[in-house]
Amino acid sequence: MALVKDIYSEVFLETIMSAILEYDATFNQALFQQKIEAKGWEELTLMGRVDRFSSALHESLENKDLTVVGPLLLHIQETGKGLAYIFLPDYVAKYGQNNVPVALQLLEQLTSGSTGEFAIRAFLTNHYEETMTKMKIWSQHPTDEHVRRLASEGCRTRLPWAKKVPGLVDQTADIITILKQLKDDESLYVRKSVANNINDLSKDHAQLVIELMGEWHSNASAEVMWLIRKGLRTLLKEGQSDVLALLDYAAASDITLTDVVFNVDRIAVSLGETSTFTYSFDALASEKTTVRLLLEVDFVKKHGTSTKRFFLSEKKITPLMKTYGGEKNYVWKNLTTRQHYTGTHVFRLVLNGEIIGETTVDFSI
Repeated sequence: MALVKDIYSEVFLETIMSAILEYDATFNQALFQQKIEAKGWEELTLMGRVDRFSSALHESLENKDLTVVGPLLLHIQETGKGLAYIFLPDYVAKYGQNNVPVALQLLEQLTSGSTGEFAIRAFLTNHYEETMTKMKIWSQHPTDEHVRRLASEGCRTRLPWAKKVPGLVDQTADIITILKQLKDDESLYVRKSVANNINDLSKDHAQLVIELMGEWHSNASAEVMWLIRKGLRTLLKEGQSDVLALLDYAAASDITLTDVVFNVDRIAVSLGETSTFTYSFDALASEKTTVRLLLEVDFVKKHGTSTKRFFLSEKKITPLMKTYGGEKNYVWKNLTTRQHYTGTHVFRLVLNGEIIGETTVDFSI
């Protein structure tokens, strides 16, 4: 099975060298190839190969200034588009810190060919005010969705694969200015980025995000409601009552529940085994509404406990009393993100933020 990093293939290398030679017949192709294929290439990660490509290009161009190299980078981009071409924005991030206006203009032009979301982080770190001012302008770009998306994606506080920008998590006013500009964007590509940015913010500024989504909720279009729901997905998973209300779930107190049953098939398990939880309840509401069911677990840790919630299902509750139910399997398997420890684990059935059932399982390794 091919790895993502294998996009940097011999064919791709030949394509890039041909493009450079087409632009500059004096280009030191042998040195460039030697630098790329130097010891350790096979072991490099995707981002390691990105770094190798941009560094090798800079050395092969005899460390020329970005004002000279910029047109060449744009020429290379004309050979194709895709993830492999992120070495071009990476080049700008590495060697454009002494000429920010030129560098940011290049990122604006290059982002449509790959993405400038990783490269922009270096400028936010080293030249925050100038870069953020430019990103706010990008958020209003009249024709290019890639540039508008760069404004949002580039300032995500928890952007995957990207380096953290010191202090960015506290620059909420600047980030929100960009998100407000883009929330009604005609491009789904852009709106997805806005939603992911909101979700990132919610992990550090939950109340701020809830209040902001409350503002957006008023007279929201279907597209903005989708964005709000996707942006609140982490807080929704946690079952916060104000988030449930914002997303039009009924309050648990508005649901009449009777005969709640929540059981587990085995009260004692070991590593590798499976617990099956079953639940049922009778319910009715004054009008048709939706309830969201979660499985809450207090995991025994090395020191104390850690609580996590898992989605079970959503049920449509009607004014007619009916029986609802379902089941959930939990495999007692150690993961890189979760290790199990001997002890009594508490499992709870949660309906729209309220606990309606509880049971325990004794786990031993």
